[in-house]
Amino acid sequence: MELLNLTTACDPRFRLNYAGNKEEVKTVLLQHMLDVYEHSANKSISDNSENKNPKKCGLDKLLESDSDDDKDQETIDDIPLPVRKVEIELKNYLSMPKTMLNQDPLTWWKSHGESSPSLKSNSKEIVGYTRHNHAF
Repeated sequence: MELLNLTTACDPRFRLNYAGNKEEVKTVLLQHMLDVYEHSANKSISDNSENKNPKKCGLDKLLESDSDDDKDQETIDDIPLPVRKVEIELKNYLSMPKTMLNQDPLTWWKSHGESSPSLKSNSKEIVGYTRHNHAF
């Protein structure tokens, strides 16, 4: 039943209209979105760590460490909480107008997915999976 509810929620034609327990479906969907968000964040962190600058020594190293502390503090404060980010994505998606019943949900996600990338990844996986299984 969970897969059916997730599929319905990720389908822009229906969203949460036909979900049994809407809050439970939202919670499960948010968890899936958070997993995608954290996976992509971890991937970008590991990609950035491979591009490190060569090591500095002496006075350059000391002077740079003071400025790095200031930079780190500024960026940490500017980063939104992942949970809040996916909640906003889901809220924006649910507030968008529903699509026509004859419109393909995967085509819709292709053109509208940039506004909620975490949800788009889940939707392509969930909706594509169920479409593939029903084709056979």
